[in-house]
Amino acid sequence: MIFVVVEKGGNSVTNDFSGLIKQLDTLESIKKLFRIQQKQAELGGGFYGVIPDPIENPEQIPIPDTPDKFLDLLSYLSQIRDEQRKIVAGTGFPVDFLGRNYVPKDVKSSGRIKIILDLHAVREVLEYFAKENPTLEEAREIAGGEIFTEMIKHRNSLGYVPGPEFTTEFLANFLFFAANKESIYEIWKQLNPWNFFDFADIACNRDDYERVLNELEENKDNIEARISARIEKYVPEDFEFQERFVFSVGWAIRGWATGKYGGINIEHIKDNYDFLLDIIIHETFHRIQAILYPGNKGKEFRMLEKPLKDKGKDALYKAITYVFLEGSATYVQKGDFPVEDISDVQAGVELFKDLYNTIFQQKKYNELEKFLNRGLRSNGPFYALGHYMSYIIDKKYGNKAIADCLKKGSQEFFKLFADTEEGRIFPEEIKEVLL
Repeated sequence: MIFVVVEKGGNSVTNDFSGLIKQLDTLESIKKLFRIQQKQAELGGGFYGVIPDPIENPEQIPIPDTPDKFLDLLSYLSQIRDEQRKIVAGTGFPVDFLGRNYVPKDVKSSGRIKIILDLHAVREVLEYFAKENPTLEEAREIAGGEIFTEMIKHRNSLGYVPGPEFTTEFLANFLFFAANKESIYEIWKQLNPWNFFDFADIACNRDDYERVLNELEENKDNIEARISARIEKYVPEDFEFQERFVFSVGWAIRGWATGKYGGINIEHIKDNYDFLLDIIIHETFHRIQAILYPGNKGKEFRMLEKPLKDKGKDALYKAITYVFLEGSATYVQKGDFPVEDISDVQAGVELFKDLYNTIFQQKKYNELEKFLNRGLRSNGPFYALGHYMSYIIDKKYGNKAIADCLKKGSQEFFKLFADTEEGRIFPEEIKEVLL
């Protein structure tokens, strides 16, 4: 199977392994693919078991020194590419663009919530890739810019992202490698969109990303108005908020935030504009929660860093606070609660019961993180539970009640829900601790 060159606008997206192989310096240099894979991992861009590496053994790479081995190599590379793209797609990463344009919608907004989209970091990347002879120094300038620096800061703060602590120098190298037009690098970029810290995806789809940035730029006012309209009714009437929302590139993380602003890695969204708005709304609401939450300062959540004296109560308080923060942000993002998710709500309640029994009653305090991870990681059941609770509160008390909870905290959120008929899903013993 031979891939052909597919023309997209003025930019050639090269899937022609046959032509690239013929451009190799030497036939044996195809083995360099394995060294590139090793270097990628050394610089914090490996897959670290999240998915299999493209090349298991360099000895398996056919050297195309005969017609049959040439065909073997084509088959080998094509199979890797197909398998890798299938696995990556299975993680939820969009391997293809939808081909959509942004569709504006009429909304009424007071403008109290002002989000300013900042696209310049991704534009710099596209301009860099378009250069005939991009340099490592130019890549370092881009990687050392404020937006990528903040993205890396967030990444390193998480603790659970695999690989070594990431640096701007690592990022600069990935930019430089992805801009390299040598055939061996072009082959590597084609094998997996995650290669070179996702910059392979950007380099191979420059025209599509340019189209997305243009769509966002041309429709900025409407996008910003839609974000404001969705959020403003769930914040206090006298509250105003203005902040940049930035776009960057980064493997394995879609949305991120630091003390300066929220951001998104564009390759995880591409031209799915409704999904993009949902994420911006969700992340922006988190910023507002942090500002308004009692006892917290700034736009990052610090209030949970001061534990209560009673470790059991502290564990339940932290859990219900995360349920409130993620659930209410999800509700503002999505609106009505889908009935098909009710099983996830029950799973969230059961997990909360297990947490209560294990930590509050059995005093196994060191297991709190395990429960929080189960509830929160990959949109776990605590998201659905909090979403449902927010929906019920809004339905019974109105949207101002959600806004009131932002100023009074998670205990008020739990109390309002517990007082409803639906609040009976929580056992009385848990209510007694939290109320």
